[in-house]
Amino acid sequence: MIKRAFAFLSPLPLCGVLLCTTLQAQELSADGRRWVEVEVLVFRSLAVGAGEVANPGRLALNWPVGMRALDSLDSSYAYPFPADLPPTVAFAAPQGSPFSTAPAPGAFEAEEPGPLLDFTVPYAPALPDGFKVLDYAHDPYIALDQRDWQLSGVARNLQGSSEYDVLWHQGWRQPLLPRAQVAAIAVQGGVEADTHTALEGNLRLSVGSGVQANVDANLWFSEFGQPAAGEETEWTLPPLPQVLEQLVAVPSAPPALNAPPRRDGPIPLDANSVQAVAPPPAIARIWQLRESRDVNPSQLYYLDHPRLGVLLEVRPYVLPELFVPESTDDF
Repeated sequence: MIKRAFAFLSPLPLCGVLLCTTLQAQELSADGRRWVEVEVLVFRSLAVGAGEVANPGRLALNWPVGMRALDSLDSSYAYPFPADLPPTVAFAAPQGSPFSTAPAPGAFEAEEPGPLLDFTVPYAPALPDGFKVLDYAHDPYIALDQRDWQLSGVARNLQGSSEYDVLWHQGWRQPLLPRAQVAAIAVQGGVEADTHTALEGNLRLSVGSGVQANVDANLWFSEFGQPAAGEETEWTLPPLPQVLEQLVAVPSAPPALNAPPRRDGPIPLDANSVQAVAPPPAIARIWQLRESRDVNPSQLYYLDHPRLGVLLEVRPYVLPELFVPESTDDF
């Protein structure tokens, strides 16, 4: 098991929980919902213990319908603005404004009016595909800035070890809702092979019992290459959902020195449409970590597996109050 070499994480024994705190009712945000900040670290062991065998008959690999990718703040500026859409708002900049080429009154008469400012795409934050500027502090499913990560030290220790390799490290904020109302977060990381990456899968965080949150993890790690002599098992990966080009890639855990290139980019939202058919990669074996459990807030959890490991922490988060100006003088 991977947990045998985790002495550097904590002096406490690893029995599922590393940190213990007193559970208290979490304060609700202004929208009446309980928000949390999630941080997840997925890594693999570079050595497999004796007797640990991957079993293709027990695999349940699937991309859930409605899955989504984490956004980045750059996503607002990568919106696919159509070039042929007629303007919905157009007005002339007033004379003397910084947007106008016309001189201020009293200087001299302008031969041409100021430029027209055309907004070709309506600002529609309530629409699923509408244009909006993301709010890092208030919008859900935005990848946390690495400066807000709290497991960076653990990730560095793992990546610096000769026994482990960090595949995916991300954080985000979201409200806790019933499972049916929550989208799964897509996970991809590690080396590439054709259209696939070594690490694939999804995570879903929803309401648990009491103050707890429920975590559904379905992750699989593929060892690309030809099977060993005498092994005739055929391994099959589910086709990838179509990657949406307008999403900006979210950087994940930095690769180790001299590590093969990895792809930690956007994942499709629609699990029903797939990429063009491509030759499947040669796979020696596939390892799957599949677990569902309730987790307490502000506790660091460790999901153990012969080949994969997951560190996960769910922290309470309260939406900051929105600034509402009382007059134009407050701008």
